[in-house]
Amino acid sequence: MRTSHGGTPTRKNSSSSSPSFPAYLYRHGDIFYFRLRIPTGKQGENVPSEFRISLRTSYVRKANSLARQIYFEFQTLLQRGVDYQTIRKRLNGLLRVLLEKSDR
Repeated sequence: MRTSHGGTPTRKNSSSSSPSFPAYLYRHGDIFYFRLRIPTGKQGENVPSEFRISLRTSYVRKANSLARQIYFEFQTLLQRGVDYQTIRKRLNGLLRVLLEKSDR
């Protein structure tokens, strides 16, 4: 895994013609998703090992923008010690607001 200029982890795609996505962004079919591992210390009963959310877009630029904002909010909430269920609610709410703004 590499680090991009913005300090976020990136991974190189196997195809040289494909763009390089941040490690927390992946595509399933035509839709992009955000995925980030939950730190071991935060995992527990009813807490999965990964946080995943559909970004509800097939556009790479829009997905990158959404994922970057969700990534930084995720990191902030983890540093504050917020529990998983609250993080999930907050990030779903953030995504809803971001998508509404981009649809205007």
